[in-house]
Amino acid sequence: MKNKKIGLLLIALLMFFNLLPNGAVFANNSNNGGVAQPKEGFEMFKVDSEAWKDGTYKHQGGTLEVNLKFEKAGNKKEAKSVSWTSNIPVYFVNVKGGRGGDETPYPDGALSGKGLAAPDNKEISHIAFYYKKNETPGEGKKSPGQEQKPPKQGESPRNGGENPPGKGDENGNSKTNKFKVNLINGCMPLSDHVFFILNGSSKIILDDYRITLKDVETKDIDKIGVVLQSGKELLFEREEVLVESPKNENGTVIFKIECKEDPPPGDGNNNPPGDTTPPGDTTPPGDTTPPGDTTPPGDTTPPEDNTPPEDNNPPSDKEKPIKFKVNYIKGCMPLVDHAFFILTNGKRLDLERNIVEFKDVTLEDIDKVGVVLKDGKELIFKKEEVLVESPKNENGTIVFKIKCKSEQPPAEKPGMSKIKLILKDCLGTVEKAWLVLGENREIEFDSLTGSLKLEDIGLKDIKGVKVKIGDEFKSYLITGQDIKVKVKDNGTIVITIDCPKPPPEGKPEPTKVKLVIEDCIGHVEKAWLVLGDGREIEYTNLLDLVLQLENIKLENITGVKLKIGEETKTYLLSDINVTEEVKENGEIEIKINCPNEEPPKETPVELSVKVILGNCLGIIEKAVLLLKDGSTVNFTVNGEQETLSLNLKDIDVQSVKGLIVTMGGKDHTMLLSDLGQSELVIDGNSITINMACKGPEDGTGVIIDEPKVPGGPVPPSVPGGIGGVSEELPRTGENSQFAFYLAGLLFCIAGTGMLRALRRRTA
Repeated sequence: MKNKKIGLLLIALLMFFNLLPNGAVFANNSNNGGVAQPKEGFEMFKVDSEAWKDGTYKHQGGTLEVNLKFEKAGNKKEAKSVSWTSNIPVYFVNVKGGRGGDETPYPDGALSGKGLAAPDNKEISHIAFYYKKNETPGEGKKSPGQEQKPPKQGESPRNGGENPPGKGDENGNSKTNKFKVNLINGCMPLSDHVFFILNGSSKIILDDYRITLKDVETKDIDKIGVVLQSGKELLFEREEVLVESPKNENGTVIFKIECKEDPPPGDGNNNPPGDTTPPGDTTPPGDTTPPGDTTPPGDTTPPEDNTPPEDNNPPSDKEKPIKFKVNYIKGCMPLVDHAFFILTNGKRLDLERNIVEFKDVTLEDIDKVGVVLKDGKELIFKKEEVLVESPKNENGTIVFKIKCKSEQPPAEKPGMSKIKLILKDCLGTVEKAWLVLGENREIEFDSLTGSLKLEDIGLKDIKGVKVKIGDEFKSYLITGQDIKVKVKDNGTIVITIDCPKPPPEGKPEPTKVKLVIEDCIGHVEKAWLVLGDGREIEYTNLLDLVLQLENIKLENITGVKLKIGEETKTYLLSDINVTEEVKENGEIEIKINCPNEEPPKETPVELSVKVILGNCLGIIEKAVLLLKDGSTVNFTVNGEQETLSLNLKDIDVQSVKGLIVTMGGKDHTMLLSDLGQSELVIDGNSITINMACKGPEDGTGVIIDEPKVPGGPVPPSVPGGIGGVSEELPRTGENSQFAFYLAGLLFCIAGTGMLRALRRRTA
């Protein structure tokens, strides 16, 4: 009887421990460890990545495009929070990290969000966005606390442009281009912000009228628009506002826009009513974008991240935010980097713009107002010294006025330069003159008595001057003996040219020896005329290459010596590629045809990928090549081709990760690292994959090895893929080796006890 009870006890324990792991599996499947789940009535776009990059992510097969910007943990690459913008409204965002996830709802739909993080500030593993498939851009409203504008340049995913992360030039590096929008003729006070519309109808917003974009060229921009403070939008074609010389010295592409709307009511100087800021002293000459302050006058848009943490703010009972404005007067604007407030509790608030808005800071909470100059110096004022008599203007903004007292303005290049040309003792009438810049770019002087005004041009950019006297053209190098250069205190560059004096009467005129160089590869750094007596006379002006020598004849000349790069070579007049001619006016012309030595052309890298379907023909619905940077390339599948082919330029074999095929509506991933020698052949930059599918005759259906990712066929590195339970979840139930062995041990013990009980009972 006692043995019978022991056997029953063991059987009960066996049943209990078999149910325990199954219950753990059911529990995990019910909450999914924070993994985002589909919602009825919404499309879900889930973004997974092993290494997060700022940029644009597009939902394949959907209409959503999101621009992501990640905040990293110090020097680590772990993504701790994410800010986003989208082309259509988003209603839920789920951020997963560790063993849980946080979901942020947007009941009215939002186009942006900031600082979303996973629970307990864990590293972000994936992000899911929920949207309505049939919505178009422009629908939806902002959620409270959400800005429609993306974050600023240098802090925003807009730097990634419209290209997925990882794409770039032929070396795999992203190309960056700088763009700037200048608002002229009183347009700045009317504007709120500007934006670009790309050829693919995507919209990029510029917060500070300039932006750096990756892999976006000027030709990719279709239109440029301005949103006025009145809410009206002005749209311009690219060619209407693109300046003639599209790139300045810094390589920035510049657009100039003139608003065509009446200015707002005020004092006639584009100041809003009640604002006594003197006009014209907050913008440096020649630049319509004030340095250090990119907020147009009258703009009440609050900065995006200026509000300090709640525990740093003095308590306040007011719910309505208070606006503050710092005006810089009497030439202070060009000197200032940014302003700051010092509160009565000693806390310091740095202002990114001169107009800010705080919910929990009042005028009484501010003790001092300061500015940081571009030379690093700080100026601090008591609040009462800079507060205007009527502290609030008509818009309810509290205004401070600051006059800088620094006598050392930052050394920076002037926006507009004046170049004046003076010609002395020139024989004949000078008909035209040109300023010669780098890369031999020539700009003609409109008037020989006036000044040439150029933007972003300094003395170091000027190479020389070319003049036309009668039928003759002559060039003067900026470092030549006949030219003098002086920079005045006001920045005007004065170039004086002393034209050659006529020879004295009775003395023969010197003979001109002109050198013409054709088809030389490389830059000619120096040139010499070689005479028969061994003398070498250097050409001092490489723009003109003309020598004036007395008592010289063709028979006195042996050849010419050139220095091209590091190589110096002498060409004799007897060489086959050297010709000489004496013209009617006695001028000697020597022409050198350099040997046609072209550097070897680089063969472009091209990847060839072939997939031989075999018995999978007609079963494969879709095939996608998966690259290591997360991007994909689709094969063309029509059900009749036995071989799928792709040819990709500027991609090598090391960039390919694997293949994703769709069969029966399910995606299957095959990594190259998992394929055997019979399935994968790599020859140079060519990949051949042999596929084999199990036939339905064995009763199992078509089967391809699944990837080693719990919960789904798509690895986390595929943007837009639907993953399963993360590997970070506890391994229980049928996935747990410990539960399996424990159940077997209990089964053996129970069986042994039952057999012993039966034997004794029989005996």
